[in-house]
Amino acid sequence: MHRLAVSMLLPLMALPVFGAKRISIEKLEQIVASSHDLPDAKMAEQLSYLELSERLSGEKFAPIRAQLHGVASLRALVALTDRSEFEKPPAAEIPAKPPLDAEAQKKLLAQAMDYAQRTISKLPNFLATRHSSLFEDKPGERFGTNVRSAEPLHYIDSSTASVVYRGGSEKHDSEAEKREASANTAGDLASSGQFGPVLAKVLADASEGKVEWSHWELVNSNVRAIFRYTVPQKKSHYNVQLVLPWYTGNVVKEEPGYHGEIAIDPADGTVLRLTILAEMKPSNPMNRADMMVEYGPVEIGGKDYVCPLRSVTVVVAQTDPYAKTPIVAEFGDTMKTWRPEDRGKEDQSLQMLMNDVAFDQFHIFRSDATVLVGEQPAPDGKTR
Repeated sequence: MHRLAVSMLLPLMALPVFGAKRISIEKLEQIVASSHDLPDAKMAEQLSYLELSERLSGEKFAPIRAQLHGVASLRALVALTDRSEFEKPPAAEIPAKPPLDAEAQKKLLAQAMDYAQRTISKLPNFLATRHSSLFEDKPGERFGTNVRSAEPLHYIDSSTASVVYRGGSEKHDSEAEKREASANTAGDLASSGQFGPVLAKVLADASEGKVEWSHWELVNSNVRAIFRYTVPQKKSHYNVQLVLPWYTGNVVKEEPGYHGEIAIDPADGTVLRLTILAEMKPSNPMNRADMMVEYGPVEIGGKDYVCPLRSVTVVVAQTDPYAKTPIVAEFGDTMKTWRPEDRGKEDQSLQMLMNDVAFDQFHIFRSDATVLVGEQPAPDGKTR
């Protein structure tokens, strides 16, 4: 049975998630406009200390990007944008339009389910290129009165590899392909299932849970119907794995319940965007394991199809078994052993990792084609 998957390998030591200043998109536009003459590194540093309170769409991303002058600031903007993917859109992008009636909602959801099943079965065998970029923060260390400087969410590494889609799923014909496809990674954070199980499995899971109308959204002058869904743990096929050297057996495995949103084209039931937000148990070292997949039209072999174009995966996890807490004692500060009930407190050692994935260069896969899978330098300046 297919599983939606997010897996990660983390270092032993990491600390609380870095707190950035939350601002609106309008404020971001003002900051960039007033600072666009800054050197690339300075602009990147300024952007890295920000966090958006609203989702930044591609339409608004483009003019902000045009004011940046280097790779470092562009990567900082990508990190800022990706982190906002799980926020609500600005009010201007939620049109005041009456919701669909119950019958129309039911019909549209049925179209979306049928679309997902047909999309996967009718995609041709093809090759695509996957560009992955890893971002992480390095929170500060507090031990008594000593504080180590924190680092906000920042770029770590990139990789570029081929995706082989054949017979309705990604194929892994060699050990190199297996490693690359199962990791779908740059660095240590991995996500998989964008081609194949994600769309169909989420819709199937959601049909066993709860799906309800949410709102309309306006994206690039096109209206989308947004539905909220909730999947209980007993119906979930969302697989999350976390490798922690200090954890019993070293691997945390869970299929949590989850919820999210599905964006659907009201004209034909095409799914355009999907979010998955895991509902982790309080005792789990992971606070968060979320994924967003964005779909759009691509041409493969002279025909138009809808395929994944982007995905963002965000994980926040407890990676240090010992939370450092200043405890006044005769011999000064001491160490306190981490306990599940402590998760989320200020002294917890939480780290955020984020993986940005973009797909392009779709073309027909033929049996006589040679596929080279391996890391290559990632292109500077990804498209949105």
